[in-house]
Amino acid sequence: MIAESAEELDALWKLQFDDADPGLDDHEPGYEMNRKRKRMCELLIERGPRGYQPAMLLDALAAEGMAPARPTLMRWLAEAEESGWVYRHGPGKSRKFRYAWILG
Repeated sequence: MIAESAEELDALWKLQFDDADPGLDDHEPGYEMNRKRKRMCELLIERGPRGYQPAMLLDALAAEGMAPARPTLMRWLAEAEESGWVYRHGPGKSRKFRYAWILG
């Protein structure tokens, strides 16, 4: 397909990189992220494969004055896991499980 206009060229360009970016860029329209949620992601990235237990992550966010309600944090982690950004590891339903960012 050959682009006839600048808009078509932009659409083709974006189509090629559609799945390369998980859409976390705050400067892209439609992809703004709650600042507390963004900090949660940053903390998980910084922590690497060791990850965080939800309670530890909540404490780390609270230390910065950015703690969401626990159910909100758990929803964000579940959504991140469904999106393939984080994985959960550790014993099943025990208190020792952790969430870690998928490094790639």
